[in-house]
Amino acid sequence: MVTGGRNYFCEMKKSVLFVCLGNICRSPMAAAIFNHQIAKMGLDSAFFADSCGTGDYHIGQGADSRTLAAAEKQGVAITHTVRQLQADDFENFDHILVMDQQNYRNTLRVADAHHHPKVELIRTYDPDGGIEVPDPYYGTPQDFDETFLILNRSIQRFISFRLT
Repeated sequence: MVTGGRNYFCEMKKSVLFVCLGNICRSPMAAAIFNHQIAKMGLDSAFFADSCGTGDYHIGQGADSRTLAAAEKQGVAITHTVRQLQADDFENFDHILVMDQQNYRNTLRVADAHHHPKVELIRTYDPDGGIEVPDPYYGTPQDFDETFLILNRSIQRFISFRLT
């Protein structure tokens, strides 16, 4: 985790930060999927991923239990502690992938203008199209499963287009 200052992982590895609102559903799921896919490719020594939220609602908590369940069904483990987006994240991460337009705007507000190009909506990479990853928080377990599928295919394409 990045806790201020330059993170030593990010100096040695390409780094990706996933951002949503509360950092309990979409972004921790995305970071876990990314790390899982990178490990399956044997590239985990070359990449580092983390997640955060633009809001401060759940700082210090773990991921939502439905997020954990949806990921576990797909064989993806999540170890996570909620944190909020910080200004130094823009120095520490090479790519910042955001779940929806509101959090995209909120992320850009925190960043200096020269960091704006590294901030993207994650569904830019979704081969099925779409703009936002729907927030499953008020939904059903099936909504969490659908979120997993959206993130999984978007991250696969991101890795193939931007990192390999």
